Amino acid sequence: SRKIRVLVTDDVASNRRLIAASLSRIGLDVQQRENGREAVDAVVQAANANKPYDIAFMDVVMPVLDGQAATAELRTLGHKDLIIIALTGNAFDEDRKNLFTAGCNDVLTKPCTLG
Repeated sequence: SRKIRVLVTDDVASNRRLIAASLSRIGLDVQQRENGREAVDAVVQAANANKPYDIAFMDVVMPVLDGQAATAELRTLGHKDLIIIALTGNAFDEDRKNLFTAGCNDVLTKPCTLG
């Protein structure tokens, strides 16, 4: 059986490393990206190589392409099986609703505890 593949995308390197380390400790195959554009490209490349990601943790506020827009683009591109979990400092109902509308499966409020 293959390891579960996870993509962690956050423009803050310390956040990325912390989440990636927590997930790696429980045996997941974790890759990291810095913005939504890099995340979309990584998901597409992985799927094309027949090594799709299973889960993506996506920061919402990032330069180049934010997490909400990246999620919407991935859904438009047909990546319906990818579980996308938004990471945000804004837990307002309207923000959560917009993230779910974009295609996120769940929303975690930062700071969050993993593992």
